[in-house]
Amino acid sequence: MLVLLSTVSGVQAEAPPWKEIAADSMKELASETITQETYTRLVTGAVVVQKRPTPAHLTGVHVAGFGIVHATTDKTWKGITECANLPKFMPSMVDCHEIKATRPLSSNEKWTYNELKFSFGPISKTIKIIEDVKWYPQKKNSWERVSGDTKVNVGSWRIIKLNDAYQLLVYDTVTDVEGVPDWVSRALTGSNLPATVTAMRNWIEGVQVR
Repeated sequence: MLVLLSTVSGVQAEAPPWKEIAADSMKELASETITQETYTRLVTGAVVVQKRPTPAHLTGVHVAGFGIVHATTDKTWKGITECANLPKFMPSMVDCHEIKATRPLSSNEKWTYNELKFSFGPISKTIKIIEDVKWYPQKKNSWERVSGDTKVNVGSWRIIKLNDAYQLLVYDTVTDVEGVPDWVSRALTGSNLPATVTAMRNWIEGVQVR
């Protein structure tokens, strides 16, 4: 069962009406369980969060966040493939840089070091992860944990094109933090998600958030 939550930011989107979305994009929206009702919330500037079932082969918390960004596909793609600039605008991100891989990589792969600090009430947790990142030009940037302070960390940023000027950002992640109870991991992950999507949207649109 999917659970929907939403947080409204100050950004007001003017994406195309539901009936004007192209058929191919509509199929992608359906695959992400974006209904007309959810889309209506998104076009008001909301960030919508879904709590999703964790795949059977993984452990941890599975969540997805959605937000409409006013930018071209090319500009959006440049945003979601950021690494070195992430600490400038992304909540909790302390460091992100490319590192040397321990195996040969193809042209659409890189390894990164990520250090994040999460806070939720009295709880504070610093997480260090080495990730294997792959990208599919103009569409998707995905990652998977190689080593670090999580048992599981997989996820992706995806782009669903609404028209030439507006894209739907999809942030999807499954996280299981080493040595942390599920309820804490759920709190750390879920509470950070709206701010993560909003920060990426602001960065892509050129808003100085820090």
